[in-house]
Amino acid sequence: MKYITIESDKNGNFVKYGSGIPFCFKGEFIYDKEIKKAFFPIQLGRYGENFDFIKSEKDITPEFEEYLEKVYDSLRPSNVEIWKTKVTKMYSNDTKKAELFHNLFKKINERVPIKDSLPGNSNPQKPLQYLREDGLCIMTERNEIPSYRLIEGIMTKGFESESIPPKLKKRVLEVFNKIDAVSGTTMSEKLLIAEHKFPEERWGDRIADPNPNLTDEEIKEKFQLFTDQFNKVKREACKKCVATGIRQAPFGINYFYEGNEKWNCKIEKGKDAESGCIGCGWYDMAKWKEELIKCAKKGQSL
Repeated sequence: MKYITIESDKNGNFVKYGSGIPFCFKGEFIYDKEIKKAFFPIQLGRYGENFDFIKSEKDITPEFEEYLEKVYDSLRPSNVEIWKTKVTKMYSNDTKKAELFHNLFKKINERVPIKDSLPGNSNPQKPLQYLREDGLCIMTERNEIPSYRLIEGIMTKGFESESIPPKLKKRVLEVFNKIDAVSGTTMSEKLLIAEHKFPEERWGDRIADPNPNLTDEEIKEKFQLFTDQFNKVKREACKKCVATGIRQAPFGINYFYEGNEKWNCKIEKGKDAESGCIGCGWYDMAKWKEELIKCAKKGQSL
C-alpha cells in the first residue's frame, strides 16, 4: 500500500516488536493532513489476527493487504478519537482492570514499566488478561525494563454498541435464550454481542432507544445475537452497502427474502432507511435462514 510503510531492518526484514503475543509491526501511515507512526498487531494468538509468517515485503499476501486496509482505517486520526472516547467509557468504574487501563492510557503508545502499571499490585497479569479479552491491544516488552504498551486505535474485537446498557443486553440474551443467530446454537453470554438489526452505519441522526423495558416482541424486532466475529463481518458488509448501494450476501449466497442485491430505498440514512435493509440476511439472519430453507424445500431458485 503506497500510504503505509512498515519499518524494516537493514536486510529488508520487518521489525517485530513485543516479547510475546501480541507481536506488532510499526508503520508510517500517510493521511490527508498528517503522517503518523504507529504500532499495529500482526500476531494476536487467540485474540485475533495471526500474520506471523509475514517477514518482509515478499511475504505480503492479499489477505494481509486487506488487513492493512482495516488497520489504516482504524488508525485514521478521526477514528482514533472515537476509539479513545469509547474505551474511556468502558473503564469508568472502580476496578483493578479500569485502574490498569487508565495508567496505560495516560501514556498511550509509550512503554509503562510493569512495576508502575498497577501500584500496590505486584502481579497485574489478571487485569491485563481481562483488558486483552475486551479487545485492547497491549504489548509486553521485556528488553531493558519490562513494560506494557497500550496501542491506540486498535480493537481486536468489535465494540458492543455503547447505546446498549448492560440491563438491556441481559434482556436481549434472555429473549433469544443466548442463541447465536448465525449458528443457531446456544453460547456463553461472554461470546455474544447484542446487535442492532438496523446498522448504525445508516442511522444518520437517529438515536437508539436504550430502554431496558422493551417488550419481548420489540426486542425481537430490533436486535439479534451475533458472535464478535460475525458482528465484525456484518459491520464491514453494511459499510460496503452504504458505499456501493449493493446489499451484501452472507456466505456468498445471493439470496434476499425481499428485493434483490440493489439498495432500493430512496432514503440513504435515518429511520426511514430501514426499509431498504429488509430482505438482507445481515439485517435479520434468523428470518433469512428460515426463508432460505423454505426456498430449498420447494426447489425454488434463488
